[in-house]
Amino acid sequence: MRVLLAATLALTIIGAADAADAPTDLRASYAITLAIFTIGKVDVTAHFTPGGYSADITGSTSGLGRLVSDSRAELKGDGTFTGARIAQTTYSLRTAEHDFFTRVDMDLRDGAPGKVDADPVLIDAPDRVPLTPELLRHIFDPVSGFIVLRQNDGPPDGKEICNRTVPVFDGWVRYDISLTYKETSKFDGGRNGYAGPAIICQARYVPVAGHRLSNDSVQFMAQNKRLEAWMAPVKGTNLMVPIKIVIGTTVGDLAVTARDFVVTMPQRQTEAAATTPRPATR
Repeated sequence: MRVLLAATLALTIIGAADAADAPTDLRASYAITLAIFTIGKVDVTAHFTPGGYSADITGSTSGLGRLVSDSRAELKGDGTFTGARIAQTTYSLRTAEHDFFTRVDMDLRDGAPGKVDADPVLIDAPDRVPLTPELLRHIFDPVSGFIVLRQNDGPPDGKEICNRTVPVFDGWVRYDISLTYKETSKFDGGRNGYAGPAIICQARYVPVAGHRLSNDSVQFMAQNKRLEAWMAPVKGTNLMVPIKIVIGTTVGDLAVTARDFVVTMPQRQTEAAATTPRPATR
């Protein structure tokens, strides 16, 4: 389950979006690989309008010895835009691994949690870092976190997309994702995928509160320097979304890579693109 959650949450917290001029739909499928093995997939359906967004993300993994177990996760998120900021969001998570289930339902208003319903409830422990009201201000849920409302229409700038720290609360723990621009590289997703430049952000996971200091996986992620997010533009908009996520593990890279990436633009945008005159060629 940890592998699946890492892969699925990676796509939600490393997403970037802009309020497009008109509704645009994105349907994408991502392969989850661990070292040389394909262990699962993530399907994403997203809808963007000038006033907000909605996203539905489902992931599943299949067993691979002791490394991965059969599990499934579903995340949903909706949000509204007010100017250059996200005004309110709703977020839900459902996971299942054999007979163990988790659930989160959460609302955020102006960066502060309203309703938070998470199951199971975290147990009290001496080494758990306490959540305080101050740490739950100006935060994002895992779907709205990293949404960028780009204000310019030029080519995406790597420093604009990457250089930021995002405070996230997932219903249980508070953490920061610190991003810095690494480089711009070419990405080729094949026949049904995205092909073109991708902005690569170097990422660091910073635990803040709600976690236990003795948790080995938390400490591993906090020290993990092999975290990357590859960002690609959505045709016809100023949207940037993750095309590839890389998380280093002790047995090789866990990668979430887009295989299908289909963008449906509004009819008027499609017609305009089709009728735009092209320069003469000799």
